Formats: sequence, structure tokens, C-alpha cells
Amino acid sequence: MASSTPSTRAPWKSAGPHRSWHVPRRRSCASCSGCVRRRSPIPTYRALSPSSGPVGNVIAGIVLTYSRSFAIGDRVRIGEHLGDVVSLGYFATKLRSPRNEEITLPNGQVAAQPIVNFTRLAGKAGLVLHTQVTIGYGAEWKTVHGLLIEAAGRVEGVEREPEPWVFQRSLNDYHITYEICCVTRESHQQLLLYSRLHEEIQDAFARAGVEILSPAYSSLRDANAPVLPDEPKGPRAEPGGFRIRPRDA
Repeated sequence: MASSTPSTRAPWKSAGPHRSWHVPRRRSCASCSGCVRRRSPIPTYRALSPSSGPVGNVIAGIVLTYSRSFAIGDRVRIGEHLGDVVSLGYFATKLRSPRNEEITLPNGQVAAQPIVNFTRLAGKAGLVLHTQVTIGYGAEWKTVHGLLIEAAGRVEGVEREPEPWVFQRSLNDYHITYEICCVTRESHQQLLLYSRLHEEIQDAFARAGVEILSPAYSSLRDANAPVLPDEPKGPRAEPGGFRIRPRDA
């Protein structure tokens, strides 16, 4: 009677007059409980990833809460969205935009994007406002620096200490790029302060008779009539036109 006990002989031993090899059969992974147990954590990890729906949003909300990237009431920019933080829930974060719009962002999306907090350091060190203007090479750079600092000092809400400062960012083909920087502690008034700063810059340069050049300014005009607003320099002078002289014979 043949024994049902599986053979335990080494695969290189001969089973008879002719040498043969015994190769044990390998069970498939579908019937192997060990393989199933080893592979089971993979789908679990994918289910808990931040971008996989409600569970991921909850995990991202916990991460945002303990990382303290922002607090309720902070002015932040998340990706392309700017606003004040209204709430941080289990599934989503809500912002109120400067136009009084409510923006709801899934926590998984918030955790995956850069977060800029304008309020966190504004109370102690202040928030730096900065904007650029392009001025032609005909204007002395010391004059431009003085006009920009004067304009920033006239804006209500800009700190007097530290005093506003100016960088020369680049020397272009037809103009120089200047950047004025100033400090404020009113992070929630950021857009309004930028608007007032731009107004004061235009007024300061118009009073001094210095023309602000746009980066792509190209036109054919009478060079004797500068492009300035009517106020406060008074009525704009009428251009004299182009004078054409016949060439002497």
C-alpha cells in the first residue's frame, strides 16, 4: 500500500535507476494566507492617505490642528485663495475672502498646498508690504529712493520704525526696477494699504515731475510733452507736434 506521506527526499537524489529531480509545487498567492497577511497593510495605507476622501480629510484636519499652521481669525493664503480663517472642521476649512465670500476647502487639499500666514508674525515683527515701480535712467536714483520713502511714510497704517527702505531689483534695457518695502501690523488691511501706497507713489512722482514707465512702454509721441496727470501739475501742455525740416541742398 502506497504511503500518503509526502516525499522528503532531497531534489538531487535519484528515485531509481534514472536520476530525476523533485521540485515541490508552489502554491499561488490567492491560496496562501501568509501572502495575504503580508499584503494587507498596503490597501489600508492607501485608504488613510490625505487625498482619498473623507477619511483622508479627517486625518489632514488632525495634522493641521496640531501643526498650528493657522488659527481662527488669521489672514492666510492657501494656494490661490486669500481670506480670514473662519473655522477648521473635521472635513474642511472655511475662509472669508476680502469680498465677503465664504470659501470651503477640503482639509486634504489644504494640507497638500503651501500655506502663507500673514497674521502670525505681524503682531510682533510686523508684516512687510512691498511693491515695484519702473523708472527711466534719466531720473537720479537717489531722487527715486526719496520719493518712494516719502510716499510710504504718508500711508496711514505703515510703521515709522523701521523706516521704509528701497531695493533696486534690476537694471533693464530702458528703465530700472525699484522696490519699496515698509512694515505694518495691520495684516487684515493688507489690500487697502497696498491701494493707498500706490496712490501716494503716483502723487509723489507727479509732484516731482518724474515719469513712471510701464515695463512694456512703447509709443511714438512728442518727447517735449511728458506723460503726467493734470493734477497737481496743472493742465497738461499741448504737444507741439513733429517738426520736419527740409535737408539743405
